[in-house]
Amino acid sequence: MHYPYPLSLLALVSATIVAVWWWLGAPVPMPEAPVAAGEKLYCISYAPFRGAQSPLDPATRIEPWQIDDDMARLSRITDCVRT
Repeated sequence: MHYPYPLSLLALVSATIVAVWWWLGAPVPMPEAPVAAGEKLYCISYAPFRGAQSPLDPATRIEPWQIDDDMARLSRITDCVRT
């Protein structure tokens, strides 16, 4: 006797799993900053990597000017930087 239910159930469960993961991974718009104009964030975390720079690549070298530039930009929005 041939039962089509197991394959149908497998297809339904697989489609449901794919749909849920697609929904969870969908991009969402960023909310507005939680501070008013002129206010600063209390503290932020900082890592000096930009674009294709990676902490996992031993050849990555972060130039001092890049960190200086980052700190100058961050000083406009916070007085505290965690590294």
